[in-house]
Amino acid sequence: MKITAGTESGIYTGAAAWYYRAIFEWFLGVKIENGGIYFKPNLPKSWNEFDISMKYAETNIHIVVTEGSKHGMFDNDVPFEVLKLDKKKHEIRIIVTRQE
Repeated sequence: MKITAGTESGIYTGAAAWYYRAIFEWFLGVKIENGGIYFKPNLPKSWNEFDISMKYAETNIHIVVTEGSKHGMFDNDVPFEVLKLDKKKHEIRIIVTRQE
């Protein structure tokens, strides 16, 4: 199998990286900068919620995104705006409102 040439059984690793980035940045709305993570998820109209677990910079994060009447972000039930990368475990709940 030639690794430097195009693949016959899948996608290019460069394309896979862009798929990952599109999902991570657009769908999950994750933006990492200045030692923190910002969230602005996009919940598909046909979904009521989704959850995902991730680990970044030795910080374990479980995120649950749900639809609700009032937007809010909570880390272990405490409101927040930016999640600091502190090498701890975080249970994030994000409530998004739908724009009609």
